[in-house]
Amino acid sequence: MDKNTFFAEFGLSEKDLAEANITWDELLLIEEEYCKLEHTLREIGKSFIDEYLHDIETAGIHSYRYRTKGVLPLLEKVIRKRKENPEKFSALDHTNFHKFVTDLVGIRVFFLYREDWRHFHEYL
Repeated sequence: MDKNTFFAEFGLSEKDLAEANITWDELLLIEEEYCKLEHTLREIGKSFIDEYLHDIETAGIHSYRYRTKGVLPLLEKVIRKRKENPEKFSALDHTNFHKFVTDLVGIRVFFLYREDWRHFHEYL
């Protein structure tokens, strides 16, 4: 990944890295670890869909999607979290980012009618 391209895409600079107290090398390590983990995260999302959303009509679901977080948005989020709350996130690094970033897998469920969420909640 090219640092200048990343900075341009997210409106970041070396100053942001300094304020987040994180190095570019550490971000590259996070990227490397996330790439190793991403397949497993996709499997987790698929397993949830298969196990809990197998009968979407009974659950009152119109449609659903799942995704894993992209690596570049993950890195931007790491920088942002470390800048915004340095005390809480100072330990966030390539060995534990998955404990701090809670949206690595996302599942979105769509309902035709607002009140159908209650039926889905009971279904789960």
